Amino acid sequence: MAASGPMEGSPGRSLSQGRCAKIICTLGPSTNSDEVVDRLLQAGMDAARINLGLGTPGDHVARIRRLCAQPGSKRRPVAIIADLPGRRIRIGRLDAGRAQLEVGDLVTFSRDRGELGNGARLPVDDGLFHDNMARGDQILLSDGLVELVITKISNAELEAEVIAGGAVMERTGVHAPGMPLQGGPLTQADLPLLKMAVEQRVDYLALTYITDASEILAVREQLEKLGANIPLVVKIERLEAFARLDGILKRSDAIMIRRGDLGAQIEVTRVPLVQKEILRLAQSAGVPVIIATQMLGSMISSPTPTRAEASDVSNAIADGADGVLLSSETAIGKYPVESVSMMARIISETERERIHPPPKPRAETFPSPFADTTASIAVQAAEHTRAKLIACFTESGRTARLVSKYRPSVPIIAFCSNDETRQRLAVHWGVRSDKLEISRDVETTVKNVEERLLSRGLVRHGDRLVIVFGAPVGEKGHTNSVRLHEVGGRTN
Repeated sequence: MAASGPMEGSPGRSLSQGRCAKIICTLGPSTNSDEVVDRLLQAGMDAARINLGLGTPGDHVARIRRLCAQPGSKRRPVAIIADLPGRRIRIGRLDAGRAQLEVGDLVTFSRDRGELGNGARLPVDDGLFHDNMARGDQILLSDGLVELVITKISNAELEAEVIAGGAVMERTGVHAPGMPLQGGPLTQADLPLLKMAVEQRVDYLALTYITDASEILAVREQLEKLGANIPLVVKIERLEAFARLDGILKRSDAIMIRRGDLGAQIEVTRVPLVQKEILRLAQSAGVPVIIATQMLGSMISSPTPTRAEASDVSNAIADGADGVLLSSETAIGKYPVESVSMMARIISETERERIHPPPKPRAETFPSPFADTTASIAVQAAEHTRAKLIACFTESGRTARLVSKYRPSVPIIAFCSNDETRQRLAVHWGVRSDKLEISRDVETTVKNVEERLLSRGLVRHGDRLVIVFGAPVGEKGHTNSVRLHEVGGRTN
């Protein structure tokens, strides 16, 4: 999404008033109007998720274009995350869009050929039907809330008895815990969607049901064939992915913890502990983490969340999540704008009370790369000198991402001329950005940054800044310099 314009926030607004953790909103039927999308932006949406598994390609393109056309998306960068369906098995279309399953009901799962299903017969993707299925196996629907047990198997159908009932929505996931996945990370149905996402110049691609690093490489190879290099958000929603997390982190640009799917794969009592462990490992590796699923679920139909949901969001922020995602709350809920506003309020309240300590590098990272060490030194310098902010000169965004890893207690502002970089930085913790041409002469760039900050009322004479950049200035891949600067005074 092409974006340009001034720094995030308004002139004169205190830097301390900004949120660090980011809000990602799923766009859907509830956001199919210019007014609602603009209100989402005003309420605090930092990135938009387009669920390519729901709706038509025309729907997806329309939502992307609607977002790009909003004035709010031109005032500050907003990232677009296109979420590919992958190998996830989904329920097909249902009469009235949903079905109610009661304990003791017998339900037939049939191969989805486009027919409408109901509470007695659920059409599902072909992936559910394979030789490993047996009587007594478990099937979970609605993020594990609805449970069935297989009672009969034939080539084209499965019959199952409802053990725990509830509402089931069309195009939602079907889980068979313990069953291996079939095929590669991209299905034939994904390929045209991938091409569409590339053509629409989305900022991130989210990958479904990834099990190891080799599958991430396979997706990158497919992108290369399309002449694209889009950052990848890998969703952690399978037990295999958690077991192979180290390799996945090395190949990912960000990860998303999909707790609904993950909770259908492991004991629900372990989900909070697994979430904390993923956050710990990802922070150490400098990989952003987005927490997803059931964050403010009650706000699908209520204007306020439960206390437990507010605590859940707050704990995710306190644990160091880069972002939190709203899915059904904004896609199909009655209160999409209120959900974003509430999320922003909870984040802000939590961040006012908490200081995130920088993660300790793992032993195997020693000796630490120059860029990583430079970012760590910049954060220490900012805190020791009580600097007003950390200014990063970056074209690729790498410098700002590295500084974000160490969770400084002062704001991070990335200065760059590249709109694409600014949009991609919109999902990184604590990073704001400003469009500015970076001169190869460091003194000229420092002067331009100082003038920009003064004109916006973000600093005053005598304030201290920490400036991080790469020398030679303007070349990618070099984060090796830290400078201390006093506004209106000298640079050290």
